[in-house]
Amino acid sequence: MTRRLKQFFWPFSAAALVALAVTPVGGAIHAGQMQLQHPNPTTAGTSLTCTVPSGPVNCYTVSMNFGTAIAGLTTGGTGVFGSSTDQWGVWGSGARGVRGEGMANDGYGVYGTTAASGSYGVYGIHTGSGTGVVGTNSGGGYGVIGYSSNGIAMLGFHPAGGYAGYYIGNVHVAGTLSKSAGAFRIDHPLDPANKYLQHSFVESPEMKNVYDGVARTDGKGFATVSLPRYFGALNRDFRYQLTILGKAGWDVEARVWEEVAKNRFTIRTNKPGIKVSWQVTGIRKDAYANAHRIQPEVAKPADERGRYLHPELSGKPAAASVVRLPKKIADR
Repeated sequence: MTRRLKQFFWPFSAAALVALAVTPVGGAIHAGQMQLQHPNPTTAGTSLTCTVPSGPVNCYTVSMNFGTAIAGLTTGGTGVFGSSTDQWGVWGSGARGVRGEGMANDGYGVYGTTAASGSYGVYGIHTGSGTGVVGTNSGGGYGVIGYSSNGIAMLGFHPAGGYAGYYIGNVHVAGTLSKSAGAFRIDHPLDPANKYLQHSFVESPEMKNVYDGVARTDGKGFATVSLPRYFGALNRDFRYQLTILGKAGWDVEARVWEEVAKNRFTIRTNKPGIKVSWQVTGIRKDAYANAHRIQPEVAKPADERGRYLHPELSGKPAAASVVRLPKKIADR
């Protein structure tokens, strides 16, 4: 572990930082640097004072076999700060390489930030079958939050066409969901162990709701269809379809006798007791729909022109994608 740590800073007060460079036990130390060693490597959690040429600094260190290698404690500054121009500012190895703990409201267990293009505030990678980054929460908050004021808050990328994101549980999008295609996938009802059943979503250029059912006209040829109480508040621009069911004569007719009013409409047939399948559609008119109406045809923004959602389908290289992947990700 000590060979990986280039340089880090150990604040012993809110006003001053002492630069530390971890070197092998017995190595030379210089002003502003500190050498960590443990007087009893079989005992965990021992507190000792590490003396450097510029003065003493309190530190905690333990054996590689016993948990925490370095712990930084502060009441006003930075517990441990690592900086490097070519390698790792802080490098941790073990069951938990680095542990961060936020102790106050709006505090951060681990905080990563960068202002350089193509660099990473926090970068997690796993070369086996494990996980690069895991976020968990057991108190009702969020396991992982992605935030962006001028870009993409969270990006999932799978170059081989697998799942860029996989959710086990419910998913809610408090906004507009756009996609290239959509489907449901379930275990096939006739062969659930060996097959999936998939159906495509029904698409429309309008924000359309669909309602349907079956009604039978009474002895006078009338049937009143009641719709949900929210129907009129949610929908406008109604469209109707009626189909006569059964073996009634070819001369039987059905029509919408009275259109939707007070969340109901009336069907009439020219003969009594006729079974009618009906369908009504409406266009959403709720506040969110009115503020975010779907535009069927949209010009690409200037920085996306000449780029494609699926460049490979247009015979273009992956670099022509509208999503510009960070170089380290794109090269993987």
